[in-house]
Amino acid sequence: LLRRLSVGKAVVPRKLPAPLASGVGAFMAEWAALSEPLARLRLSRTVHLAAACFALGAIASLYARGLLTQYVVGWESTFLDGRDVHTLLSWLFLPAMNAFPFLQGFSLAEIESLRFGRAVSTASGERWVHLYGATLLLLVVLPRLVLAAFAGWRAHRLSRNFPLDLDQPYYRKLADGIGAGT
Repeated sequence: LLRRLSVGKAVVPRKLPAPLASGVGAFMAEWAALSEPLARLRLSRTVHLAAACFALGAIASLYARGLLTQYVVGWESTFLDGRDVHTLLSWLFLPAMNAFPFLQGFSLAEIESLRFGRAVSTASGERWVHLYGATLLLLVVLPRLVLAAFAGWRAHRLSRNFPLDLDQPYYRKLADGIGAGT
């Protein structure tokens, strides 16, 4: 599939003579095989950048929606109690709270007070948005940008040192023609 996508439709125009059409078809097949690693790296870079942009869009959406509406925060569970939810959220938000010391997590009493069916405080919504935004930034955006940069660097390096088999008859004939043959 990647080979087909990288060269488009591998259909030779109908008006070409048969030997030329055969040569063009062979070239396209060989080029697709040779360029596949480079196409994979470029596709990898694109997918990582797309994931980072998607997460940035989610973060922007959290903040934009928070400007126009009020987040109401609460929870309920059949299987978890307040201590379990507190432990789960403490682990979830640990990277954000460590990276950004000004962000505070929730105490067990605050988690218990957020259980649906009780009077819900709307003041905690802002803290949730900041914690979720920081967590997405640390766990999705930054790693994906690093992976995209690495894939881009590898693609650039491969494009500068593109692997050609210089022992093929075509290249040997060229080398012999300029006196560089062995």
